[in-house]
Amino acid sequence: MAPPNAIDAGLTHRRVADSKDTATTDKPVYERNYQVSNFTIKELRDCIPAHCFERSAVRGLSYVAVDLTYMSLLFLAATQIDKLENPLLRYLAWPVYWVLQGIVCTGISVLAHECGHQAFSTSQTLNNTVGWILHSFLLVPYHSWRITHSKHHKATGHMTKDQVFVPKTRSQIGLAPKEAVDQQEKTEEVVVEEVEI
Repeated sequence: MAPPNAIDAGLTHRRVADSKDTATTDKPVYERNYQVSNFTIKELRDCIPAHCFERSAVRGLSYVAVDLTYMSLLFLAATQIDKLENPLLRYLAWPVYWVLQGIVCTGISVLAHECGHQAFSTSQTLNNTVGWILHSFLLVPYHSWRITHSKHHKATGHMTKDQVFVPKTRSQIGLAPKEAVDQQEKTEEVVVEEVEI
């Protein structure tokens, strides 16, 4: 069973397209509709089957082997592209190769990412070794990425401490300051309470 508000939990603002102010300004107009989720992390984790949390070196290494096999086969196929006589086929084959190889290399980067989270296997040595090899293959330094990525997860979405993503401020997306919105909501509540029906 999915936690309540799981779909709406990610929505923070909805762009209002039919606003009258959009005709006079180039800035988009947003409506505040964020509601704090009423489920806990534990409730969310309880929705995931237990076997999804089990780490297995054999399973992890089999995924690496499969992805490296696909990557090698695609590379071998790419060595034959220039041998095609029809230039149109050559021009079409290269982008197809790039997309397919990109998909496979994304799978390799996901496995390397899991090594950085120590989720690849139960052995920290195996995780760091496989992670270092895969990251090196992708030309990404493993240990510096692992350290900064860990800091990112400790401060995800924080305005000044996040290593990767710094969210836009309210003024950058055209919203009024939070204090003004809160005050307006309180005023609206008072007005609604005072009106007799």
